[in-house]
Amino acid sequence: MNFSKIYNLSIYGHSDIDFVDILVNTDVRLYLDSERILRSEGIIAEFAKECLEDFFDVFMQLVRNNDREGLYKLLSYGHEPNETHLGMSSRKSCGKGSSLEIIMPIVDNIIELGYCKSGVVEKLSDLPLLTPNFSNDRFSDLVTNILRQVLHIFTHQQYDKWNIKYDDSKCDYKLPYWDKELHCWRTMNTFSFKVGGKPILLVPKTFVGTKLLLNPSQLLQKYALEYGQEDHYNAKSSICTIKKDRFGNDQLEKPTKKKVRKFEITNLNRAEKEYIAYQVDKHPDMLIHYHNDVNAMENNDIFISDEKLDKMLYASLPIAL
Repeated sequence: MNFSKIYNLSIYGHSDIDFVDILVNTDVRLYLDSERILRSEGIIAEFAKECLEDFFDVFMQLVRNNDREGLYKLLSYGHEPNETHLGMSSRKSCGKGSSLEIIMPIVDNIIELGYCKSGVVEKLSDLPLLTPNFSNDRFSDLVTNILRQVLHIFTHQQYDKWNIKYDDSKCDYKLPYWDKELHCWRTMNTFSFKVGGKPILLVPKTFVGTKLLLNPSQLLQKYALEYGQEDHYNAKSSICTIKKDRFGNDQLEKPTKKKVRKFEITNLNRAEKEYIAYQVDKHPDMLIHYHNDVNAMENNDIFISDEKLDKMLYASLPIAL
């Protein structure tokens, strides 16, 4: 059941609300995305941006100092938060999130490849592009933990706006959030907001997407493989095609992306992110190009529409009235 239905909010869909109208007994496959948050507007968005940027600044300093112990500690707060009801769980919110067994190799990979020191990685949203086992769900979990205090404030505002009662005497959970003033993780006593005895945090609808705005699949297909086409063409590689021009002369043509993928990824038994990393090492401007293209996108192409949210969250069910 949707949050709005439980509290009988007088709405006709997401066009009437600022938050994702979550299903309180399961998760929806939406993810908090730091890149979309950077493009969001309003006081809550500004607070969120400051927290994310401060977290990334601390991360970069630890990388520069080669402080692995500090990085492990910094990134160990990625366990799946159930209270937002966003993510991959299909029946109920019960995922495992980012275990240290997954987080630690990510940290080592970041340091060993030298992405941060070389300036390739510019912001938090670059990390899922280059690190294995770290994409939509796990990155969203980390962002949620960083922004827990922000989301708590937002939820408080929405409860007040819609005159929903809550028990502010019951703060019986201690969960982490990022303190941008002290530049470290802290724990907060929560939750005042519960449905059926379970904690709830509402999320601004501009903060989420069905996949990360900066995502490795797009970077691979539209950028890494195109750079690969150029590389093979310049090297006159065997996977290039030779065709006759209208004068009967041999004309070298770039290989297709499909050929490059098979030659560089399938035949070499490479992971896709491994090939992206290989191309980033060869062509550091690739990520700059990608960032510029994303920065030029219109908001309509960045933020999930109210209509799409309605379709995802209400499906064939009647919208709360």
